[in-house]
Amino acid sequence: MYANTFAQLGFVTLTFDQVYMGESAGEPRHVASPDLYAESFSTAVDYLGTKAKHVNREQISVIGISGGAGFALSAAAVDTRIKSVVTISMYDMTDIREMANLAPEQLFQLKDQLSRQRWDDFENRQPDYHPSFPEEPYDSIDDLPNHDELTNEWLRFYALKRGFHPNARGTATTTSNLAMLKFSALDYIKEISPRPILFMETMHILVLILGELITLLTNQNKD
Repeated sequence: MYANTFAQLGFVTLTFDQVYMGESAGEPRHVASPDLYAESFSTAVDYLGTKAKHVNREQISVIGISGGAGFALSAAAVDTRIKSVVTISMYDMTDIREMANLAPEQLFQLKDQLSRQRWDDFENRQPDYHPSFPEEPYDSIDDLPNHDELTNEWLRFYALKRGFHPNARGTATTTSNLAMLKFSALDYIKEISPRPILFMETMHILVLILGELITLLTNQNKD
């Protein structure tokens, strides 16, 4: 949707599904790797700067949507070829500790459970995976089941035909959360400055708070 709009405005656009997801390659499917997610943005810049000869290397920007926005910022923090960043309804997928608000013993239990799941995955020859979106898309918003506000927002896009893909059915493999626990996407976003960042947020309170936090961290004027 965003790529089509920018292309119509005359921009050269490149859009991709994250590795192991959607129409991108990679096995096993549905694995979430924060390091590779950030790397995907730099790989896109590699392609644009070498294969698209009419692209100005000094005017390449990236757009990250939802959880992908955190990895766009992570990439830009170290990849100086990215000259600006736009985030849309961003949240930090790697911030499991804060989002889950776990006590130390609960955090240990989570890590222990996920670590032991790796043995089960190895013995089963496939990773444990529980998709959150249906096998077939719903026809309309009126057909969607009712959940909490955030889940409803996801379903209104990804569970309908406009956003549905059979290889991107929500969440990732169970043990992917271990990778998220090892990675902090926003640790170095101060280093993006003075390159500009545009935050486009919803009115959901979680996203608003995160947007304010990032504005402070980057030492940039949010206007």
